[in-house]
Amino acid sequence: MRWIINNLLWDTKDSTRRGLFQALWATRKLLLALVATTLLTWGEWVEHHPPDIVVVALIRFVFVLAAIAVIVFIAQRFGLATRRGRN
Repeated sequence: MRWIINNLLWDTKDSTRRGLFQALWATRKLLLALVATTLLTWGEWVEHHPPDIVVVALIRFVFVLAAIAVIVFIAQRFGLATRRGRN
């Protein structure tokens, strides 16, 4: 749970910003998941009723956030995140 909060939901590494921009940067992965979910669900608003589209969007959000978590984990595991910082 701590890894999810520190590396996925609220990541303050590489942040020199202050205020609102720091908060937006810290939640960039969460915001990316929201944008990706919105884009994936955008075309289906016509096909589903409002309660159904909420369920579809929630399921997609969970899968997109899980995919981002896997990418972050792989980058940390193989040292891709630290190599980028050294260049």
